[in-house]
Amino acid sequence: METSLWEVIHTQPLPSGKKATDQVRDILLENRKIENSELFFHPPHPREISLDDYNINSAELEKAIAHLKIVHSEKKKVVVYGDYDVDGVCATATLWQCMHRAGFDVLPFIPNRFSDGYGMKTHTVTYLKEKYPDLSLIITVDNGIVAASAVDTARELGIDVIITDHHEPKETLPSALAIIHTIGMCGTALAWIFCRELSKCFNLPQRFTDSLIELSALGTIADQMALTGTNRSFAVWGLKQLNETKTPGLISLINSAALTPGSIGVYEVGFQIAPRINAVGRLADATEAVRLLCTKDTERAHALATSLSSLNTDRQDIVLSVINQATEAVIPGQLEVSVVVGNYHEGVIGLAAAKLVEQFNRPAIVISKGEKTSKGSARSISGLHITELIRSLDHLLIDAGGHEMAAGFSIETSQIDIFRREIQLLSQTLLTPELLLKKTFIDMELSFEHINWDLVQCLDAFQPTGMGNPNPVFLARNVSVVDKKLLGSEKQHLKLRLYRDGEEFDAIFFNASTSINRTGGVDHDKIDINSSVDVVFSVDKNIWNGKASIQLKVKALKIYDDSSLPNT
Repeated sequence: METSLWEVIHTQPLPSGKKATDQVRDILLENRKIENSELFFHPPHPREISLDDYNINSAELEKAIAHLKIVHSEKKKVVVYGDYDVDGVCATATLWQCMHRAGFDVLPFIPNRFSDGYGMKTHTVTYLKEKYPDLSLIITVDNGIVAASAVDTARELGIDVIITDHHEPKETLPSALAIIHTIGMCGTALAWIFCRELSKCFNLPQRFTDSLIELSALGTIADQMALTGTNRSFAVWGLKQLNETKTPGLISLINSAALTPGSIGVYEVGFQIAPRINAVGRLADATEAVRLLCTKDTERAHALATSLSSLNTDRQDIVLSVINQATEAVIPGQLEVSVVVGNYHEGVIGLAAAKLVEQFNRPAIVISKGEKTSKGSARSISGLHITELIRSLDHLLIDAGGHEMAAGFSIETSQIDIFRREIQLLSQTLLTPELLLKKTFIDMELSFEHINWDLVQCLDAFQPTGMGNPNPVFLARNVSVVDKKLLGSEKQHLKLRLYRDGEEFDAIFFNASTSINRTGGVDHDKIDINSSVDVVFSVDKNIWNGKASIQLKVKALKIYDDSSLPNT
């Protein structure tokens, strides 16, 4: 059975009469369903965007601000209740810094993944009230929209609750004082908007509020929000702020990852900065990450960043061990959700589930088995709403939450076998061979004669790329291989010199064998000089010894066969 498909989105050849670069630009915009190119290429600063455009209920926000004025004047104690992932940590740091600067008696709180679990719980509310008897208000960030029982407990204890969250709600909302909710952005961005409105009331300097937007870029990218619309504003302006940051914690984190300020983009955030913040919440206490982001002490920032980097190394080793065990439990080719259960470290089961999805291209659930209760984490593929699927078995669960592509839940260990059987039966009615077919999406066919510095400049304008705005990918057919080298300690990378239409370009195919298994094609040892290939690639700029050149980054290769062209 075919497991991979190349799918070309725009199949028409480039028409004549316009510059080729302009045509490519228009096609890329159309492929991404971007109607307002001016807003896309020149996104406004988030401070200039209205609440309506953010799809935020202004009445709820006004209600929250009005209550905060009373809390401030009466000097009542407030807790900002966050979460232990990057988005939750950054949202907590954002709102705490804003409220602290405004003069509130405010403390941050991050639940412990292992003892407290995700979100606001009745026992954590009770704990906070016992620890801070004068606690008057809890403001959630990146959680709370499904915490109905915890909100009821808070009210019984005389604590008001304001919820700010972006996760999927249930039919009945918690009875909070105010609910500031949208599913269109990450929790940190929502917290920043709350801060923006709060800053107006307490006359905080605009430059201070603007400086916090770097954390919204981290949350937006780490939480894999679509980098279009208002999220693009947070990504563009937040990355700009991050590359110029004066925050000691972020400077130390950037240094620990051996990154260069000024060249930090989506990749650097997603694969080098975010994992370090995530690691502490997966293995220890994520409050340390909040301290890192908020400290003004450079020595303390350095020590905390070093600790987070060390934990990230430990996390990588644990994840590798879990994946090796979990992979053996997956049966390839089945039309059902993969469910693996074991004595796994619960801090990394989400990462393990994501790796299983990447390897087998079907939804995966990894459950860390406990003596009485167990924790599960799920990741999905496009076309199957994993949170809705899991919530359809609510009667078997303690709790569950998430969104279309990811979910987390708790379950009594005695119910795991029933849950696994039921969810696999349900998924069999939803998953089809076509849905499980790994697709490599290609924007359009592109002749080598159209690859030039004008095109590179055009493609740069699409940055930052990521979810909802993927890096432009092209297809060229019947390309000649004029040179080939294997690079890397294990000869895992393939460097090619490719010729077509009178033009030659260097091309690099990182982790060629692994990528071929994932995207379809042939082993690189079958490709040699004088081979003719169809190549899927992106266009990149390579700088070597101070000299810039155009380089192609290969995504997939197939031996050219004009009688059996790749699927389009």
